[in-house]
Amino acid sequence: MESITSVKIFHGSEYKANGKVIRWTEVFFLENDDQHSCLSDPADHSRLTEHVAKAFCLALCPHLKLLKEDGMTKLGLRVTLDSDQVGYQAGSNGQPLPSQYMNDLDSALVPVIHGGACQLSEGPIVMELIFYILENIA
Repeated sequence: MESITSVKIFHGSEYKANGKVIRWTEVFFLENDDQHSCLSDPADHSRLTEHVAKAFCLALCPHLKLLKEDGMTKLGLRVTLDSDQVGYQAGSNGQPLPSQYMNDLDSALVPVIHGGACQLSEGPIVMELIFYILENIA
């Protein structure tokens, strides 16, 4: 993903539960060669990614201990916003997250993603957010 536009998140979302911390660390903006993603205002990229990251973290907080125990400490979330397709994929270690987490993710992410789709001015947006589950050492 070296040739893809990415932003490292130094003071990003961080949520704690059950002795664990989930931290958002990076976002990649993926584009097709013939299409450019665009929101009505460049600041909307930042707001949208922050809202998506917060919803993802809050949805998974009750599951952090189990995710870490199952070796899923690096998580990826790909969000697609297009006039024809709106959705997300969540996974870890090259595999989709198990179905037991999807109801909580759907409840948290679907309203945020559909709200973001309303902000589209032209072209699709595909972004991938990276999260890590760590031990809470506080």
